[in-house]
Amino acid sequence: MVPLWGAGHQNKTVYLALGVQPDGTREVLGFWIVQTEGDAFWHRVFSELQSRGVADILIALIDGLAGLPQALHAVLPHTVIHQCLVHLVRQSLQFVSYQDRIALVPLLRAIYQGPSETSARVALCHLATTPMAQRYPQILALWERHWERITPALAYPLAVRRVL
Repeated sequence: MVPLWGAGHQNKTVYLALGVQPDGTREVLGFWIVQTEGDAFWHRVFSELQSRGVADILIALIDGLAGLPQALHAVLPHTVIHQCLVHLVRQSLQFVSYQDRIALVPLLRAIYQGPSETSARVALCHLATTPMAQRYPQILALWERHWERITPALAYPLAVRRVL
């Protein structure tokens, strides 16, 4: 949120599209200041990017923004959508006590740093058998709900996943 002054004070969100080339070069593709977002907004953003020359997006790193995945697939259907792990871990730890965080973080790390989707699934199943899953069932549900957007990144080497 960014505070804006003019005809009174308003908080608005600034969305930034950042492109990363295969050589690691980063480019700001655009930014949009809006009060709310949804399907129509995201469709307009991706259509605008496409009209300005963005031919494809290989990987889109997102965090549960309303309507973004649907709009992205409508405009650029071959994009692999990946859930932002930083936000997913933060959401997982949001209601967890400090002592439990110390025990939970290695369990989560075993999931997203696993060498394959199979090992990540094994780590998720292991989490389900721990006292953490009993105490905080919403964490397991959160990871299950986002699983299809976590697993595409597991096909990449760990060095690439760290960038995601």
